Amino acid sequence: MSWLQRYRIRYFIRNSIVVLPVLGMAAAVVTALLFHRVEGTVAWESPHSPESMRTVIVTLAAAMLTFVVFLSSTLLVALQLASAQLTPGIIGFVFRDRVTKLCLTGFVYTFTLSVALLIRIESDVPLILPELAIWGSIASVCAFFYLIDHVGKILRPSGILKEIGRVGRQVIESVYPKPLMESTGTPSDVEGILRLEPTVTINNPKDGVVLAFDPEGLVRLARTADCVIHLVPQVGDFVGAEAPLFEIYHGGQDLFLHTHLLEGRTRRSVPTPGLGEASRKRKP
Repeated sequence: MSWLQRYRIRYFIRNSIVVLPVLGMAAAVVTALLFHRVEGTVAWESPHSPESMRTVIVTLAAAMLTFVVFLSSTLLVALQLASAQLTPGIIGFVFRDRVTKLCLTGFVYTFTLSVALLIRIESDVPLILPELAIWGSIASVCAFFYLIDHVGKILRPSGILKEIGRVGRQVIESVYPKPLMESTGTPSDVEGILRLEPTVTINNPKDGVVLAFDPEGLVRLARTADCVIHLVPQVGDFVGAEAPLFEIYHGGQDLFLHTHLLEGRTRRSVPTPGLGEASRKRKP
């Protein structure tokens, strides 16, 4: 798996609101199967009647489904209003919010567990699964009220500015983990090489914005080919199609035959909120 593929996976997991709820559904199915097998082995049964328990679980499952639909609809409407008044970038912040993801995952988990329990209530009632579904529903109700309060706060202008500042500080700390007392600048030998005409220029195949690149991988390629690789754009720059993306100095003709190796070390995408994901420092 290349660096670009790993980056895309991490980017999708971090910015998608779908991954955790899907895992929650799978976890609920596994939980139902596990406890059903355990209860069948040790013959645990609940003293409640099947009809009353079935009525309760149906009500809880319908409530959890209502929570999921209401939350999704409310988020979409609130995001449309907030993006029109503030900035469209707010959509990415809400979808990355951990509280929203965890609450939605809890709703989906409880709903799936309740449905899985319904098909197992026949002449007898399991002992543990109904307790999990009931207490999970109670916890989901509490989480729903907390989520409403949380989303209302983060969608305020002050909450948005606070979140942007927090993300900006995290990116700066990741880009510059060791503060420099003074600028070291570019080594003189590298500056002399960059004044020369590049041996090979690799152009960008399509439009996009540079979000991140793999400095360690570029250094390994440069050492292997005994050349200097110059990444022309910086993180956050828009790069048009056929614009220079890499300039290779001091040899490196073999890299021209394997330009996909270089393209796989750079992440290009459409503009996204926040700062870049990698250092803006160019390394040979």
